[in-house]
Amino acid sequence: INMIPRSELSSTHYCLADEGKAYLIYFPEGGEAKINLTGATGEYTVEWFIPVMNRKVVSPQPLKGGRHRTMEPPVSLDAVLYLRRN
Repeated sequence: INMIPRSELSSTHYCLADEGKAYLIYFPEGGEAKINLTGATGEYTVEWFIPVMNRKVVSPQPLKGGRHRTMEPPVSLDAVLYLRRN
């Protein structure tokens, strides 16, 4: 509910964010993207949603905020990255 479009936070330009709390980033056709988490302190749970495969992948390692990150989906298909502050 609190997420707003924040295209400047991702090099894919597809980002909804409740900055510092949660981020949804769309990766069209896979590929890597740079994500600006400089305004996001703490650790984030990493979840990938692969719509075509109707699958969810959760990273075993949390992601630390506070800087720019480069992320790449686990498959070379459309994917959505959900980062949620722990």
